[in-house]
Amino acid sequence: MARMKKKHKFSYREPELNIMPFIDVFGLLTTYLLFSAVFVSIGILDVQVPFLSNAAPPPSENQRTLGVKVAVDKEIIELNTTWSEPPADPQKWEYKPDAAGIAAMHKQLYAIRKENLSVDLVTLFSEDDVKYETLTDIIDAIKLRWEGDPPLPITQTDPLKPIDTDGLFSKVVMGSVLL
Repeated sequence: MARMKKKHKFSYREPELNIMPFIDVFGLLTTYLLFSAVFVSIGILDVQVPFLSNAAPPPSENQRTLGVKVAVDKEIIELNTTWSEPPADPQKWEYKPDAAGIAAMHKQLYAIRKENLSVDLVTLFSEDDVKYETLTDIIDAIKLRWEGDPPLPITQTDPLKPIDTDGLFSKVVMGSVLL
């Protein structure tokens, strides 16, 4: 008995590509990317690259700089000044966090700035329980010149570094730890 071979007949059919799952995935990815793009912040840092040279480095001058710190608590404002090089000569003033105390602190800051025109940085420390309005009044007293303030004397020691006479202290660094 002879076995009969069955001939298989192959037929060609167009393949189907179901793209609906791909559309769903890309729709979800697009939504995720749009929502996560809000939380990404781009920061640009200007960095000056030092030049390579065979020349000797310039001699470092240890200049005395005055550090001005303001510590704000719920009941008291402390103004501290200290020199970076010896003699440190630390000085401390205390004020109430009301309008009269902030005005007295502003007068003392004006006197400090008048004696040291090259100092334009104040470090401000505050406790968490300080009212927002009090903190903004203190920052205004540090940064702005008030109406009754006489003009600051202009003595240009370094022609490359302009002296800011429009405001009182132009740079305020804030922190939340009292030192």
